[in-house]
Amino acid sequence: MSQRALALAVRNYLRTQVPLKDEECEIMFDGQPPPMAGQRFASVWHAEWQAEDVEAIDEYFGLNVTVSVRTAYAPMDRGVFPLLADQQGLDLDHLVRKIMTAIHLDAPGNPAGDAILNAANVIINAEPTGAANGFIEPLRFRGGSAIEPKGSEWFGAEPDSGVVGIAQTIHFGGARRVQNIESMT
Repeated sequence: MSQRALALAVRNYLRTQVPLKDEECEIMFDGQPPPMAGQRFASVWHAEWQAEDVEAIDEYFGLNVTVSVRTAYAPMDRGVFPLLADQQGLDLDHLVRKIMTAIHLDAPGNPAGDAILNAANVIINAEPTGAANGFIEPLRFRGGSAIEPKGSEWFGAEPDSGVVGIAQTIHFGGARRVQNIESMT
């Protein structure tokens, strides 16, 4: 329940705050976008899950977000710069940075301050503030992968020999939830 709630809260938050259209951001099993993904796609997927040995359930959760950008508007033979840093906000770096700053410590500049945690706590029927068995610490940016060129199979098409997109995964961890034994969900 906790992983699902956190992933749903992050997906919904990215859709409203980045903003990403519903078809540009979804919870996936891994970073790979669905075959019908458009020019850009953000895959939200589970990462590490750890616990402390205490007289309760003291858990720490992580999430990954993989951002994929197709080369349709900037073919690889015309240079990769537009894919990495264009001025229209369609590039990989722009989107990765926007997602990273939105999620890290639950959105700097957000008046609520705990929008993701509060949303996750509502999903698991805990107090929005995390006071009663909910999340009490936000996700933190932990790093990212190298930018990877991707072939057509990454986007659900027949394999070919060319690069048709690029992707990068950013990692978050440290979302903490403490539950007493009686209220385990």
